[in-house]
Amino acid sequence: MTAEKFLSRLPKYVIRQGEVIDIRGPIRDTLKSCCPWPVPVQEIVVETPALTAERKRIQESPESPAPRLSMLRVKSEDGEQAFLLLMRSEDTVGDVRDLLAQARAVDANTFEIFRPFPPTVYEDDALTLQAAGLVPNAVLLLRARRGALPPAP
Repeated sequence: MTAEKFLSRLPKYVIRQGEVIDIRGPIRDTLKSCCPWPVPVQEIVVETPALTAERKRIQESPESPAPRLSMLRVKSEDGEQAFLLLMRSEDTVGDVRDLLAQARAVDANTFEIFRPFPPTVYEDDALTLQAAGLVPNAVLLLRARRGALPPAP
């Protein structure tokens, strides 16, 4: 349950001994001071060849069967961004890495793509998404490549 949902279940005010007492305000302040509120995640849809082809297919012949696609949700190193990629099953980890690097305007060699469960680091850029077990969907994370230098200011 989120803090806002919890607060919405409380009465806004109560009357005690003839005085109107704000309930939510002090509790909100207490929650904010003791427990950091989660930062909203910015979702970024990455323009991929599969997404472009799917849009075109839907416009031209919506009744045609959809190809086998994979929806990847890739969270950035700080967790503040989530990149959404619609990919074909025959696309590779290298394709994902290149699209992420382009969307983030960074060098593709500065980060690793990994899956938290089962713990897997995807280092083989030639590995297809199907072979990697990332079809029909997966949640992946990014981290700085081990041994990589931090970006220059």
